Amino acid sequence: MKRMNRFIGWLAERQWAEKLKLKEWSLRKSRYLSPGVYSNHWFIPLPPGTAGEELQLDIELYDPVPEPEDPLNRQAVIKPPLDGIEITLVRVNPPVYSLLHTVKTAHEAALLLPADDMRRIRTAQALERAMDTLYEGASAGSVFRAGM
Repeated sequence: MKRMNRFIGWLAERQWAEKLKLKEWSLRKSRYLSPGVYSNHWFIPLPPGTAGEELQLDIELYDPVPEPEDPLNRQAVIKPPLDGIEITLVRVNPPVYSLLHTVKTAHEAALLLPADDMRRIRTAQALERAMDTLYEGASAGSVFRAGM
């Protein structure tokens, strides 16, 4: 289990071929009027052909009203408002990105099966073989290097 989590983390570090933190951006508070294009995602692909052009993105953040503090017995779950928002442009490493999500899905699905189920055992064995193969390939300089 720990080995698989380390492998998933190893792939996650390599899913972006390039990263660029955006430092110059503005945040404007406004009231919620009507829903726009719904996209409940942490990753949004940019339209093709935008390289070198100015691009304006309107990103809506939902910050629910924090629950009131219960001074008597402190039973309410206090959710602080959103802060520390960062925006990063990334260039995806498609094979690693795809593999990362495939591995996570297979691993999570296998965990739902009983421990003695052959499907779980075979899935775990296949994932371990993939890990071993990719670790060996990465040391030889394959596409799975970080920061390509």
